[in-house]
Amino acid sequence: METLHRTQPLPDILRSMETRREPPRHVVASKTPVRTMRMPSVETETAAGLDDARGSTVNMDKILKLLTHRHSITNVDRHVHVLNKLARNLEAGAAYEDLSQLLEVIRICHLRASEGNAAYSDPTADIVQQLAHPFIGPPCEPHVLVPIIEAVVALLADPTAALTVAASMTVVAWHEQIMAAPAALLATACLQARFAQRIADLLPAMTIDIRLPILEALADLAHAPEHIAALGDASSAEFLCGMIADPETNGLQDCANANDIIVSILAEAPGSKFVQLLFTAPCASLFRDAVRRTTIAADGAAARQHRNDVTVTVLLVAGQPAGLAALQESGLLDVLVRFATWTEAGRRHPDTKNLRLGAGTDDYEFHKVLLTLAVKLAAHAPADSPAAGKLLGLLFAQIDADASSSRWTPVQQEELRLQSLAAVGAVAAAHLEAYREQRGNTRLLGLLERVLNPDSKAASSAVANSFFNGTELRNGLLGAHTDFSLSWPQRPLARMVLRALARVCQADSGPLRCDLGDQGALTQIVAFLERPLVASAEIVDVTMRTDALRLAAALCQADPHNKELFGVSGVYVVLSYLQPPADVVKVVPEWGLLFGAAVDCVWSCIVNCALTESAFLAREGALILLDILQTSPPLRGLVLGVLSDLTERAPAVEHLRAWRGRGGQSTAELLLELWRAEEPPREGASGVIEDVPNPLVHPQRRTSGAIGVASVDDVFENSRAKIYSLLNRMGLDSLASTLPSSRDRITLVAVCNYLRLKRGEVWIEIEQELQKEGVQPVEVDAELLAHMQTVNLELVRRIRAEQASILEHAAREELQAEQATYEKILRTP
Repeated sequence: METLHRTQPLPDILRSMETRREPPRHVVASKTPVRTMRMPSVETETAAGLDDARGSTVNMDKILKLLTHRHSITNVDRHVHVLNKLARNLEAGAAYEDLSQLLEVIRICHLRASEGNAAYSDPTADIVQQLAHPFIGPPCEPHVLVPIIEAVVALLADPTAALTVAASMTVVAWHEQIMAAPAALLATACLQARFAQRIADLLPAMTIDIRLPILEALADLAHAPEHIAALGDASSAEFLCGMIADPETNGLQDCANANDIIVSILAEAPGSKFVQLLFTAPCASLFRDAVRRTTIAADGAAARQHRNDVTVTVLLVAGQPAGLAALQESGLLDVLVRFATWTEAGRRHPDTKNLRLGAGTDDYEFHKVLLTLAVKLAAHAPADSPAAGKLLGLLFAQIDADASSSRWTPVQQEELRLQSLAAVGAVAAAHLEAYREQRGNTRLLGLLERVLNPDSKAASSAVANSFFNGTELRNGLLGAHTDFSLSWPQRPLARMVLRALARVCQADSGPLRCDLGDQGALTQIVAFLERPLVASAEIVDVTMRTDALRLAAALCQADPHNKELFGVSGVYVVLSYLQPPADVVKVVPEWGLLFGAAVDCVWSCIVNCALTESAFLAREGALILLDILQTSPPLRGLVLGVLSDLTERAPAVEHLRAWRGRGGQSTAELLLELWRAEEPPREGASGVIEDVPNPLVHPQRRTSGAIGVASVDDVFENSRAKIYSLLNRMGLDSLASTLPSSRDRITLVAVCNYLRLKRGEVWIEIEQELQKEGVQPVEVDAELLAHMQTVNLELVRRIRAEQASILEHAAREELQAEQATYEKILRTP
């Protein structure tokens, strides 16, 4: 036996005989070290590039020579033995300097295993598995690791079970090292190798037994910002969507991990290619099937949780316009409405025949998310969508539902009622005909009347909900400092009804608004607004009054009939809201919104109606608006618009002439001050026009070069047109004698010529646009443009001369007054 331990190469003839001699079957098949024949000696192992001590340096050149040399390439038994010794040697970690040659060893062995030589599979798998240990030795550049990372990840889709398992264990170990040290060499190399994307792309080819740990690692990587970009470009979106739709085949844990990956990419990389693939028709159909299958098969706590998670994911997809359009085309709304109305529709449909929806917390949360998703889809569905009509019927059924006959608890039923009220406005605005068929106005007004009446059954049966804390409700802490008679559970109901009616009014052009007015909506609103509101009122009380004023404005806008129904009592109520506590308005934003809603209500409900205008002016409403104009800069544009429409009748103009504000300021002085505020003067400016070619151009437009496109838009961007309208109705010719300030008289000259200056600005814009587009006008048009430019320049020069004359006259008067004062001092003994 001693002669078998060779240390020198055999002659060629003996080597050829040796390669033809087949080893015993039990030697090749056995994995235990029981071989007694042909056992290499220590010298043989050294020659092969291996040492006895594990973790010592490996001579990869000799191993590669053993695997590839023509004299030893067929010695499979010796190859297997050396590979096993190499795997044990790598337990302490592979050296960075050996990685390129180690990759070549793996490639050679994998190629031979794929060609049918199964003896190479197990040792190759052992070597791949040992790569999970941290690498040792002097570090290298990150790009050196990229090829071996790509090779190991590619083995995840290998048909050999041993190799796929070993590769999955290595990949999971690398993932743990990456997450533990994001800035390490391995993490940098994985980023360069697009580690996460390669794993995601191979998911469809992986076997089920290794998919779970890989998905867990991928879901963890999806939360890392440095890997989310690469993962976001993966082309496996359709596969992941299909996974979450079939938990019976893939397993709940795999489906949960796939769902987690989708959610992470949606949140962290919304503009990636992966997300764009989620918005395509195939993925939208898979999402629809996922909601349908998970809802039908939701038996057990884990299955119900997965159903809820999938529905939330689809809701996130619907949050993007492209995703919403794709889901709309997939028919998801029909599926959602079918599940939402299964108790009313019965079990005639196959999807609802074995449906399991109980009254537990998971089912309740699913019902809420289901409604939210259905409402989002229905709000953008076609006007004649049958599913949207059924959904609207369901929402009204939940609004009118009695807690005693519902499967939900009273608190849950109250939350569903609030959610349905919030959703009715969005769905009804897009489906007015279905809203009319459901008698929406009558039902909402009936609920509003019951809620606002403290003695009604609806008001007394209201309970606390998630919007308000039940302990605070029982202790009465939230309403301790208000005179408002509604209890806390009633307030969200009233607020949601008001907002739903306001959305319907804004979407309808006339019939529904007229119907609301005829049914007494304005009477209810005015009666509600008449209730006292103190400065210490809660925010929700102030918000409800704001919603009520906005609803009244929506009902009366461009509707003379509803303005008459608003009546004198409504005018008195609005006037009370135009005079809130000044200190509260400046501190609490909600009070400011209430203030603005009251001014808007004046414009929509009072102006252009003789009955309400007379009552408004009789209560000095115009004077109150001028006070607001002087003291509330954020509302100046709105107030000027109201006054412009209000002064179309002569009585209102007299109120403007008679008003005096703080410091004795007149209306004309206030309006001229606002005119100057539209173009802040430079330091030391006298008010005389300085820019002759562009006298009305704002400095920001002048510096930005946007002069040629905004002469008409300027009328809407600032308040000069409204100020000119008010001053013109007050009498521009007679105002100069009432202005003691020369600065105001100089400004008045520009106001008097506003229309002519604006006309000249338009002609200048026409000429600039023609030059910009390279259009050469004909001779007649060119003469006209030149003539209009000359006329405009002469007008500006004349205005400048008049303003300079006023300025000179004021300086002369000031000098005379100073001289008279000096002479008076000299005459004094």
